[in-house]
Formats: sequence, structure tokens, C-alpha cells
Amino acid sequence: MVAAALAAAVLATAPQDRPGHAWGEQEWTYGRGPISRHYFEYGDRYPSGHELAYGRNAGSFYYLIFGDQVGSSYFWRYGRTEGSAYFWRYGRTGGSAYFWRYGRGCLSEAGWREGAACTGDEVLVLQTVCIARVVDIAPCDAINARLDAWLANVGSLSSRPPADVVAEMRRALD
Repeated sequence: MVAAALAAAVLATAPQDRPGHAWGEQEWTYGRGPISRHYFEYGDRYPSGHELAYGRNAGSFYYLIFGDQVGSSYFWRYGRTEGSAYFWRYGRTGGSAYFWRYGRGCLSEAGWREGAACTGDEVLVLQTVCIARVVDIAPCDAINARLDAWLANVGSLSSRPPADVVAEMRRALD
């Protein structure tokens, strides 16, 4: 759930369901897999920082602004399943605040501390909660720093500035 930062390195486009990839504080700090800081900074496919800033598929900042499914600000505000503010608030499985606090495995605080495996879909949910700023872990800092730089340089892609879309997304739980 956290750090939306990250999914399968073998993917050229959107995340996949299986297999899971190592995730957690140790993997982020010292690992080289697709959900590591190293891959985020130097990789070129999802969930790298490069794909976030320059891609167009789910998991990219462009999709965050213009998409309508999981991984978009629209879905965060109006969806009802994993990856939405509604599910974060009222759900009990992965992708909810309850699971983040009390669950085990990917999309939980315990999974972050102890290590877990995440699927591509879970990484996308993790990235979304990072951008919404409902989770505060190292991958979220990296994602949000890239997002802030992207927003500062993107200008206006439509009649609504992307920074306004992200700000609205972050207020969804208020």
C-alpha cells in the first residue's frame, strides 16, 4: 500500500497481479529489486521515478491527473474499492487504514517494517496512498518529491492545473 512507489521491473506498462516482489524497509534501503530505492532512482519501467514522470499508463503522474481507474486522483476521490479514499476509510483488507495498522503483508505497516511481497496491483495502491499522504514512509517521500518537481514543471495540461487536482485528492479525507 505504501510507496506507491513500486511494482514489477519486468513490466513495460501497467502493473500485473502476480508474482509478488520483495518490499519493505530493508528492500527499499538495500535492495536492487523493482520495489527498491535503487530501482526507483535508476530503473526505466514501472515503478521507477522515470516512468512516474514520463509515462502515460497507470502508475504515472499523467495517469494520476487524467486517468479514471485505480492510480488516478479521480478514482481516489470517487471509487469504492482498493485505491480509493472510501476504501481507505471504511475497508478492512489491504488498501485500508485498518489493514495498514493491524494487517500483515504488503499494504501494512508490519509488512513495511518486516518485509513482505507485493503484487503490481498492490504497488499501485501503495503509490496512491503515498500521493494522498495518508502513509508516511521513505518511498512516499521519494514519490512525492518527484511529484512536486513534476508539478512545478508541467504547466497546465488542461483547463485545470494538475497541482489543483493533486491538492483536491489530498483533501479527500478531510
